[in-house]
Amino acid sequence: MKKTAFSILYIFIIANLFFACKKDEHQEAQVTFSISSPRTNDTLAYGDTLALAASISSDIEIHGFTAALTNVTSNAVVWSSDSEEHMTAYTITGSYINAVTDTSNMRFKVIAEIDHDGETQEKEVNFVCLPQ
Repeated sequence: MKKTAFSILYIFIIANLFFACKKDEHQEAQVTFSISSPRTNDTLAYGDTLALAASISSDIEIHGFTAALTNVTSNAVVWSSDSEEHMTAYTITGSYINAVTDTSNMRFKVIAEIDHDGETQEKEVNFVCLPQ
């Protein structure tokens, strides 16, 4: 009888340790992106200045963002910004002066870093820059 009671107690303790050490389930972030400039399929003339404007908001605190303007044609990042601050809202602004020498496909991508485990959500806008 004692052996059975100790076995049951042992199983109970092990089960409690297993469930107590289980990683807490994190909340699923509801992230909203707004990219107001540039707009999809915009065309930027040579020498024009593009105002970059985006925002990220979330119902829970997220772990930062990365934003990049990439010349997809040449695979060159021509502008970038990031933050590691833990917040529920971010405003991203910047500018880019078009000085491409060939017609170039461009991508403005904003990535929200949801947690420290590498979970992200993103939004991008594609447009074109024209040479002189």
